[in-house]
Amino acid sequence: MDRVSGIRAVRNAGFTLIEVLLAITLLGIIMSLAYAGLRSVIRATDSADNLIQQQTHLRSTQQFLHRQLARSLPLNYLVDDNDQFYVFEGERDRMQFVAPMPGYLGAGGPQVQELTLERTNEGYDLMFRHVPLLAYADGVLRDSKPFTLLRGLEDGEFQYKSLDREGQLSDWENEWEAPEEIPVAIMLDLQFDEEALVSWPLLTVSMRIDGTAGRLRRSRRDAEPAGELGRAFSDDADAVE
Repeated sequence: MDRVSGIRAVRNAGFTLIEVLLAITLLGIIMSLAYAGLRSVIRATDSADNLIQQQTHLRSTQQFLHRQLARSLPLNYLVDDNDQFYVFEGERDRMQFVAPMPGYLGAGGPQVQELTLERTNEGYDLMFRHVPLLAYADGVLRDSKPFTLLRGLEDGEFQYKSLDREGQLSDWENEWEAPEEIPVAIMLDLQFDEEALVSWPLLTVSMRIDGTAGRLRRSRRDAEPAGELGRAFSDDADAVE
């Protein structure tokens, strides 16, 4: 009886301290592995969501730029003191043109629009500004609120193609030297940082309207009714869409 009582007492004594410590250690290791796996899944999910959002934004930006540039109109928004009128200005990091805005933005009629690559602490930002053609004055775009289309670009440039008098295509150029004409085609070559999750597909836009229409030179006085003509172009373009 004494021996049986001793065995029962040992069984009822529970776990030893070493056993408890081992169990806690094993439980901690298992929980750490489970937490690390959960964190990996969360990071992978967040990275995938971020990539999808960036790709969607990039696609929307390309569609917007293609639409606006392709619908450029040969309407002069400025006539200088030398009777030189401007329908398109193009530089390596800036371009200005007239085109109708999408209806969903609530901006009707032709708009003077500007695209710029502007230097920031994190690279370059692609900025967009616009004002109604009838309200345009030299320098007014700089006072308008800009919209940031893309952030964190490493580099970029705008290039332009033209037709010569014989109807031959020129090479791509960084400077547009015929402000009274619209280019035949425009290219936007942008580069993101190497660590970016997305890359910019080279965007080449062919003009829908003959850019040489600007060769029919108009005087300063002829520039006055450009807004009415612009609305007509805008209505026709919307009908095509």
